[in-house]
Amino acid sequence: MFGFLKRLTSGGAPPDDDPEIQQEMDDALAALREAEAAGALPILETQHRAIGTDTCHMAVPASLPDQSDAFGKFFITDRRVVFAGGASIAIGLGRIVKVDRQVRDVVIISGGEGLHRFRCNSFTDAMLAVWMLDRLRP
Repeated sequence: MFGFLKRLTSGGAPPDDDPEIQQEMDDALAALREAEAAGALPILETQHRAIGTDTCHMAVPASLPDQSDAFGKFFITDRRVVFAGGASIAIGLGRIVKVDRQVRDVVIISGGEGLHRFRCNSFTDAMLAVWMLDRLRP
């Protein structure tokens, strides 16, 4: 298994007895392999005001489980991570100390702001987010 897949799949595997969750994990692994094979991060067209002039690589629905499940949109750009919704968060890529995945959560530890958890709607979104941030961070 590719090193990046091993690291990304270690963040909470689904139970073997749930075929729907197992299928979702298989789909996420296929999406990661495809993203890695593409060799470049996707570029999304968005006019969301939270993004401004940044180049957007990911825009997915998410929530903040540590803040009463505030719902919104999770963005990854060439300069920062942005959550726009019931609460607004912007973390510069240079301030991110660590990124990890816990089941469908993207966990970011940043200097000064501490720990943030962004709950994605799928394993695919969470795993791709960690993969992208690994490539974008200095």
